[in-house]
Amino acid sequence: MLKLSPLLILLSLLFFYGPTKSKYSDEFIKTQNELTEKLTEISKQTIFNGFGVALTSDN
Repeated sequence: MLKLSPLLILLSLLFFYGPTKSKYSDEFIKTQNELTEKLTEISKQTIFNGFGVALTSDN
């Protein structure tokens, strides 16, 4: 029984902490990537010290 315990612990860890579904939708990730690309382009075209971005949602 003692030899089986480490195996059970390992299997439990893999079950509870294994691969999970992303908490973000594909649309969210696409929008995030597009926004990052556009902001990178803007930062290369203009001369300023920095900028901030705030995103809001009705939800």
